[in-house]
Amino acid sequence: LLVGTTSASGRFTLGVGAGQVGYYTNKSSAGGGLDHAQYYTDGTLQGKITQTGGFTTVSDYRLKSDVVPLTGMLEKVCKLNPVSYTLTAFNQKQFGFIAHELQEELPVFVDGQKDAVNEDGSIAPQSVDYPKIVAVLAAAIQEQQALITALTSRVAALEN
Repeated sequence: LLVGTTSASGRFTLGVGAGQVGYYTNKSSAGGGLDHAQYYTDGTLQGKITQTGGFTTVSDYRLKSDVVPLTGMLEKVCKLNPVSYTLTAFNQKQFGFIAHELQEELPVFVDGQKDAVNEDGSIAPQSVDYPKIVAVLAAAIQEQQALITALTSRVAALEN
């Protein structure tokens, strides 16, 4: 099915109102490489899925405001409950979090509500935005390293 083009090397674009919502291409992107899907809000790229299955989210400083360092993340990370589990649909072992537990400490990374159901009674599952958790983990590691450095200095001073 081709929409908006007569060539399979073209693209499929969805638009809602004044803002473009989604875009499919098999051509090279401006950043190089091939993209499978790109997502836009009001014409600004927000993220993409690459042909190799990677997902990227826009992180350009020019699209951000009110930028402040993350603090207090070590305490939050220590409260998280990382688990291993079997994803029943695929009988596949995975590592991650239980969404509603993660939502208690870091709600911004969880979509949906615990125990929600659709109108037909089926599960309306929660989902986790795992890539964005990396910034929290990096901040926690930095806080932990600062503690280690301070304690190492204190031990060295006591030993002298």
